[in-house]
This record gives sequence, structure tokens and C-alpha cells, in this order.
Amino acid sequence: METIYSNLWELPSFSAALLFLMICSVVYFHTRSGSSYGLLSRFYTLITGGNAFYDASLQNFWKTRQDVERFNALFNIGAKSIDDAKRFKAWIEAHNLEINRVSSTSGYFDFQNMRIRKVKPTKLILSFSAVLFFLAFSCLSFGIGVTDYAIVRFTDDQKWFGLNKNEAKSIRVNPFSFNASEWLISEKVCKLDDYMHSQQIINSKLNRYEVDFVCRSFTNGAEIKRINSIKDDQSKFIFLSMISSVLFLGFINKLFRLIKVKEARIYVMKNT
Repeated sequence: METIYSNLWELPSFSAALLFLMICSVVYFHTRSGSSYGLLSRFYTLITGGNAFYDASLQNFWKTRQDVERFNALFNIGAKSIDDAKRFKAWIEAHNLEINRVSSTSGYFDFQNMRIRKVKPTKLILSFSAVLFFLAFSCLSFGIGVTDYAIVRFTDDQKWFGLNKNEAKSIRVNPFSFNASEWLISEKVCKLDDYMHSQQIINSKLNRYEVDFVCRSFTNGAEIKRINSIKDDQSKFIFLSMISSVLFLGFINKLFRLIKVKEARIYVMKNT
């Protein structure tokens, strides 16, 4: 008997999922501020207790970099220097622009020509596709992780079905109708004299050997234990769902940012 868990590679442990979330946080701040110098500086300060350069010129250089990082973290423009930040400020004031309408355009703001570059339609399509994929995958993984059924099948050409100590039923393994059931075999059905002629068993398309196996699993201690073990394995899908949810949030944030860049470009073209 094949399980849905055995079809996938070994899933990450909780610690691996936590590490993944931490890495995502670092990547987010690195992307937004333009570098990781601030994070590294704080880590170094935490270890050594010192937070300043002894050389005055180096300390002034570091303060400048901090200003640039802070500017990017707040406005997410992608400035490379203090001069970029000052030019952006002067441009905003000269055209009386609303800064909230043109912020968060990092990677698309052209400091040389003081304009916002066009967003390619393919990027919007790819980001939207990624949002749908990770949303569906997250919902599916969560459904597998929390279900009270061991999801199994006997052969590759069969559909997956759910099995626990009380019943077996068909399961549509998709994000939107996960527990929709077309047939259900219970212990009551198995006790019928002509159980193989039961409409539920006919609908299941299982052969006699497979039906007998299902019926035995309701009362056989070893099989009940095996079913519980499969369900324990499936619970690890919850961690996979967590990781997929983080990726979903990341891509939906990217999609909204691309839409905002597109709107900001239209706003700037009308007002400059």
C-alpha cells in the first residue's frame, strides 16, 4: 500500500522551517535596505559590545552608510548614496509629489534621469502565477497535515483515498475540495453478507483483496497502528504549508509592489 507521504522527499523538520523563516527575514531586510551592513553591525555589537570605529574617517563613512540604509528601509527607493537620497528629496519637493505614491519603487527608480522605469507585463504574470501556486500548495499541504485520514492507494493508477480506524472514503487531493467524498466504506458495510455488491464498494472500484484489507484495518490492531503512523507522517505537511505560506506572502508582496510601481509611474508621468 502506497502512502502520499512516501511519494515525497523527506520533509523539513521544525528547526529547518524556523531557519528558513529566519533566512527569509534577513533576505527581506537586505532587499529593502539595499545591504546587510546594518544587521552585521548589530550582530558584531552583540558579540563584542563595541559599535563604533576608532578612526574618525571610517566612523563618518559608516554613519553615511547607515543614513543610506535607513533611507532605503523607510522609503524602499534603492538609493546608492547620500547624493541619490538628496536628489530624490529635491525632486519630490520640486514637483510637489506625494512621497507615499512614489516610495517602494526600488529597482525601478532611475536616479540618473529621475523617473520610474516601466514594469514588464511578464513580471506581473509570473508573480501572479507564483501567488496562485503557493496559495494552492499551502492549502493542500495544510489539508493533508490536519486530516484525520491516512491518505493511501494500492496502485499507481488508482485515486487516493482516506483511511482511518472507522471508515475509508474517497478524497479529492486538491486545495479546494480536499474532503469531497464520492464513496464511503464503513465497518457496517463490511459486515454485510454481500458486501462486495454494496453500491459504496462498487463505486470505490477496489477489488476484493483491497476491500478485505480495508475491512480488516478497522479491527486489526497492527493495521490501526500503521494507519496512525501514516497520519503522524502526514502531520509534517503542516511545516511544508508554513514554508509555502511564507513564499506566498513574499510573492504577493512582490505582486503588490509591482502594481504600486506601475501606478507610481503613471502618477509621476502626469505630475512632472
